[in-house]
Amino acid sequence: MLIVGVLLVLMAVGRKNVERLPITGAMLYLVVGFVLGPASIGLLMIDLESHIRLLRTLTEVGLATGPALLLASTLGPTDPVLANELRVK
Repeated sequence: MLIVGVLLVLMAVGRKNVERLPITGAMLYLVVGFVLGPASIGLLMIDLESHIRLLRTLTEVGLATGPALLLASTLGPTDPVLANELRVK
């Protein structure tokens, strides 16, 4: 949680610098997640299977893990905050 908090603060403080980059904030979060995740240095280890009850509660519709993740990836691009990041200037 500390890593996520630090990342959010850094993104808020460095927003103007991020706007000058040819990538969006969402892409930067993805890169940081990949670098810190199990595919790279392994600092963030998230085990969805061990937290399945929490994941089901967070989905609020009680979907199984696969459909819940599919629904999240489908609805994610309709999020107004994310859409703001992806707009063409």
